[in-house]
Amino acid sequence: MHGLDLAEAMFGEKDGPVIALRLLDALRCMRFARKSVFCFSAPTCEGCAAIVTEHERRLMAALRGVRLGQLGRTQTELMMLCEGNDITQTVGAFARLAALLPEFEKMQDVSAYV
Repeated sequence: MHGLDLAEAMFGEKDGPVIALRLLDALRCMRFARKSVFCFSAPTCEGCAAIVTEHERRLMAALRGVRLGQLGRTQTELMMLCEGNDITQTVGAFARLAALLPEFEKMQDVSAYV
């Protein structure tokens, strides 16, 4: 439940849980499209968390692309993440997530939201 608590703390009681659910859906769509495991660093390990894996980098680049309206960039990153499999549902899930996130201009720390 740490993820839900963090989303609520970052985005408020109203939007936090919905954003967390949309993120879960985006990850679920990506997981179904991928054939291999998604590699990520353990967020609770200080040394590990300092290292961004290729998969994490591509996920964040795809989210940034959809937020900036760069459909080609988003599709390229998701195609690589999903190993060339169908990304139609994944793109839609990322777009639904991005639609709920605060605008870049309204954010104090852009890196926290990508």
